[in-house]
Amino acid sequence: MSLAQETGKLEEVKNDMDLILAVAEDSREFRNFVHSPIVNADQKSKTMHALFDTRMSELSVKFIDLLVSRSRESLIIDIAGTFIEQYKVLKRIATAVVTTATPMDDETRKRLIATAESLSQDADHINLIEKVNPEIIGGFIFEMNNRKYNASVLGGLNRLRKEFEANPYIKEF
Repeated sequence: MSLAQETGKLEEVKNDMDLILAVAEDSREFRNFVHSPIVNADQKSKTMHALFDTRMSELSVKFIDLLVSRSRESLIIDIAGTFIEQYKVLKRIATAVVTTATPMDDETRKRLIATAESLSQDADHINLIEKVNPEIIGGFIFEMNNRKYNASVLGGLNRLRKEFEANPYIKEF
């Protein structure tokens, strides 16, 4: 990260790390390939060049070469994820995840972002990830800064079920 900052290519390298994460998420074969002890370093280097040479900055390609030459290519996905986390800290970006039963409208989204901004003093920008899960029936689940607030109907039903299961008025012998 520091080399990318010094050379003024932080945004390029961040985009490259996003690309690696996207490829890893979309392709099980890629994940297996980078972790495979059977494929030798030369073949891994050639394959990485074929995949990324035209789509990445020179700095990132050299970094991948360094990882492969030191037999650390299996760490590339973790390194890319850690880079993105450090980038978000550097740029003061917080990530909030909201799960709803139906897609949110723009007004709700704006109110939720405003609430998230008030909760996070360390961030200048909120990256809102929206998920739709009809199984929660209604309400929402909000996650940010390692905290989770479950205001879903399913969450309420589960809390009620646990309360009834732990009925203090019935003696258990």
